[in-house]
Formats: sequence, C-alpha cells, structure tokens
Amino acid sequence: MHRITATSALTHAACVVLRTSETVTATLHRDGTTLVAHVFTADGVTTLAWPTDPVLDAMLTPGTAYDAGRAAVLLDEATGDVLVTLDGPDGDLWLAVPGAAVRAALTR
Repeated sequence: MHRITATSALTHAACVVLRTSETVTATLHRDGTTLVAHVFTADGVTTLAWPTDPVLDAMLTPGTAYDAGRAAVLLDEATGDVLVTLDGPDGDLWLAVPGAAVRAALTR
C-alpha cells in the first residue's frame, strides 16, 4: 500500500445562494488565469469560471463590483465573502463564496 502525500489543488467551500439562502458545496481551483468553481446542488454539478484579474481586483477594493465577463464579482465588506452573480454581469442572483477559500484557490 502506498501513502499519498500530495497536497490537493482543490479548495472546498460551503457557499450560499443569497436569494434563496440555499447552501451549496463547491470546489475551487485555479487553472492558469481562470478561477474555476464546481458547484454541487441537488440538481447536479455546475461548473463556473471567472478570470482571476477581476476577482483579485474585487478582493483589493471591497464593495466595488467588477465585470468578470459572464458575471459581476465583488468583495462583501461585512463578511469578507466574494460575491459573484450567477445570472450575468448585470444580474442579481448572487453566490457568496468564502473569501478564504477564494484566496486559497488562487494561491495553489
């Protein structure tokens, strides 16, 4: 039997869909210049991806929304969560992802 000692490149997080208060599980990882999230719900798995630059910009300027292509992204000043829209850059269906999980995924 071999022992596996590699560090996982995936970061796990409990995220919240703000409109419904539904808690979902996600794994996050960085793929080059893209932050990738696999979100697990009762309906299945959804893969989301955002360019890292607007995510980093949002984390450096809390409360300011940045265009991440198919989503808006901002850092909630009160909670430290990274918020991303699930319904486009002008949408209002926000997913709250713990800021610590985003930072961990971006640095691995």
